Amino acid sequence: VKSFVKTFFKIEEKTDIMENKSDRKEDSMNKKNKKELTFMTTVNRFQAKNKDEAVKFISAITNNHSENFKSDVLEVDLNTLASAIKSGRAIIPAVIKGKRIEKNFIQQQLFALDIDDMNLSLNELKAKFKKYPFAMIYTSFSHTEEKPKYRFLFVSDRVVTSADEARAVNIALMKLAGTADEKCKDVARIFFAGKEILE
Repeated sequence: VKSFVKTFFKIEEKTDIMENKSDRKEDSMNKKNKKELTFMTTVNRFQAKNKDEAVKFISAITNNHSENFKSDVLEVDLNTLASAIKSGRAIIPAVIKGKRIEKNFIQQQLFALDIDDMNLSLNELKAKFKKYPFAMIYTSFSHTEEKPKYRFLFVSDRVVTSADEARAVNIALMKLAGTADEKCKDVARIFFAGKEILE
């Protein structure tokens, strides 16, 4: 799994000594580089205020029922994507043209994990991806301190143009996390907006 993921995400192997000396500098550089990333993804126009409202209109969102529920294929950076999520707009990580089904898959560079049921802290989850850097973390609409629910987003170093390969990346990330919603392997999966962008 790890060797497979390495073909999609830049991995920098370091010794413990190197890691201790360069952690702060690298973190600062990574944050700057993250902001400069641009990639294609699918963003829905409907702005949901909560999960109930998003679920209520899921059929309209899936089928691009009207202009208000249309999904747009956009080139975005992380700040633009964060703004869309904070405004209540759902995202489909893959580029999907038309109805939200696998046969309409075009390509994918943004990948997401939906982590709801876990026995790990956020820091423990982040540690799992230390060498496979996530691009963003946000909390779901139904997130609480008692029942934390996170969305981890990753940006691949190359564009994936095969639905089968995109699914394989999703499954590999799920295995690395050790805990994630099984539906995450669906390449046409929609991810609702959330409460807060954590980083």
